[in-house]
Amino acid sequence: TIGVISAKGRNSLGLAEYEDFIQTDAAINPGNSGGPLLDIDGKAIGINTAIFSQSGGYSGIGFAIPINMAMAVKEQMLKNKGAVVRGFLGIKMQELTRDLAEMFGVIDAKGVLVAEVIPGSEAEKAGIKQGDIITAIDGAPVLSASDFRNRISLTPPSAELTLKVFRDRKEMAIKTRIGHEQPEPAEVAPPEN
Repeated sequence: TIGVISAKGRNSLGLAEYEDFIQTDAAINPGNSGGPLLDIDGKAIGINTAIFSQSGGYSGIGFAIPINMAMAVKEQMLKNKGAVVRGFLGIKMQELTRDLAEMFGVIDAKGVLVAEVIPGSEAEKAGIKQGDIITAIDGAPVLSASDFRNRISLTPPSAELTLKVFRDRKEMAIKTRIGHEQPEPAEVAPPEN
């Protein structure tokens, strides 16, 4: 099968909590999920995951997990006896829109607005406050709320990061440790009779 990568970093699709998909028009048919998405040189760049379809069959839009994310999950599973331990900062956030950036005096409208700090979290311990705007992690710009969530989740617990934060129209650096996400119990559907 041949196809074109039409987008990278696709999120807000409702497919998973942590989304950073490659969108492709390469055919991904039922049963192909889990197979590699290869570049022209035969190098794996993703793991085929889902299709957009109203009929259940392939309709020209497929999604793959980027290989770097898949490899990070694999390494965690090997290290943690099959478990994936996600990093957790302890904030609820929202996308930083251009209007919010202007209102808070942030020049570049990229980053996240801290909507809530979870009591007892690493964010609270580091002094992050509701209303802070986080624009970079270890000097690398935060591109979106999804980018921030994915990068924090792939950071090992106990690692230390420096966040670039705007508060009261002033820029500051806040060092924080990363905690680990507490898994929420999955709901189990009752058996069908």
